[in-house]
Amino acid sequence: MNKASSFAVEAALAVRHAATRVIDRWSERCQGARPELDAAFRANKQLLAELISVASAICVQSVPDLVLHLAEACRLGATPEMLRATVGIARSVHSAAMEQIEAVLAGENANFTSTPNGDTLCGPAQGCGCR
Repeated sequence: MNKASSFAVEAALAVRHAATRVIDRWSERCQGARPELDAAFRANKQLLAELISVASAICVQSVPDLVLHLAEACRLGATPEMLRATVGIARSVHSAAMEQIEAVLAGENANFTSTPNGDTLCGPAQGCGCR
């Protein structure tokens, strides 16, 4: 991993951590003390998290993540119906996102070589591999 990627990951984790603290403070202030989470509740939440990860892997087309999270969801007790619903939702989300992306790209007339003020976005000088 290069330094820019490492910094991006570090920054994203810091934002996530800060947002979690804000939600925790808001929740305590508005909803009272945090209840004890029992094993059954945690198991259901873990399964839900894995199903969400399955859907996310489909949306970003990550085969390794899909294989990993499908296996974990099954280990946690996901039923075939749960998996079918998850895959269906992910396909719908991915399809809708791609339609919106294509609309944006079409609206830009595929002019991605420069910004509105004329600065170059990519090319040999930027080292991104574009020509």
